[in-house]
Amino acid sequence: MGSLCRKVAVRHASGNTEPVVIYPEQLAALLGARKFLSSHIQKLPQPGVACGLAWTRAGGEILFVEAVKLPQSKDFVVTGHRLLRI
Repeated sequence: MGSLCRKVAVRHASGNTEPVVIYPEQLAALLGARKFLSSHIQKLPQPGVACGLAWTRAGGEILFVEAVKLPQSKDFVVTGHRLLRI
């Protein structure tokens, strides 16, 4: 709502003082691309997916960690790390 009000205020300040009516089909053009939140990725729990939290000085992040057991494999591989034997 705030973004829409600011757009109308700029329009009014530039001299166009006609009343403004905004229809739902105009929202994408006025507001730009829809914001994407990573928390919307995983709405329902799935087998093999665990939810984790990461903390930084700038805030936090929700992490979705996926695991799968490959047939005939006894090794556990962490991406970017050396091979771990279990």
